[in-house]
Amino acid sequence: MNEFGFPSGGSMEFFPSPAEWAKIFLPESGIGERILRPTVVYLVLLLALRMSGKREIGQLSPFDFLIVVLIADAVQNGMVGDDTSLLGNLIPALTLIGLSVIFDRITFRSEKAARVVEGQPSLLIYEGRLIEENCRRETVAREELMATLRKHGIASLREVRFAVLETAGNVSVIRSDAPIPGSEDDTVSEMIYEQVRKADLRDRYDPPRGSDKQND
Repeated sequence: MNEFGFPSGGSMEFFPSPAEWAKIFLPESGIGERILRPTVVYLVLLLALRMSGKREIGQLSPFDFLIVVLIADAVQNGMVGDDTSLLGNLIPALTLIGLSVIFDRITFRSEKAARVVEGQPSLLIYEGRLIEENCRRETVAREELMATLRKHGIASLREVRFAVLETAGNVSVIRSDAPIPGSEDDTVSEMIYEQVRKADLRDRYDPPRGSDKQND
């Protein structure tokens, strides 16, 4: 070796040998193992995240974000091991993308599968009343919910007809002056009606304001 780190007294090879090409591209373990590892990690993390509740990335606390980063680092070796080859790393990546596409198709075509994988929206506020049981189940603190309402320009629970924690983790808010559910402008799904019945909040929704005058 000379002072520059190149072989001395001989020709310098710019291209890898056939054995080195094989080491660059071919995985050290079988392709089946390359597919199995990320599949198991994906399913386990999907179950764990499903049980941990709904929360958007933008709503993650520093602690939550730290957990996500540490999980990503912890499962890396479980998916690829010590394999540094191109295919050894591309196969797990393509497997994860394929699993995501498969689950998207399944949840799109099956409402039951969507409930299992993604859960269902949770009613947090109904007609100005906080549904404490649902808030506890979804680990949504009152202060956090009030901060979300303020982002929607709402200062009081009395201004809210519905607040729903969606499956994506965001909170949808329907103001008290919005059209009454049941009209052609209805944006409340049957799931909300069912949660209202289960929580024993109202047997039915109030009739539209001024309906008595209109009937007269």
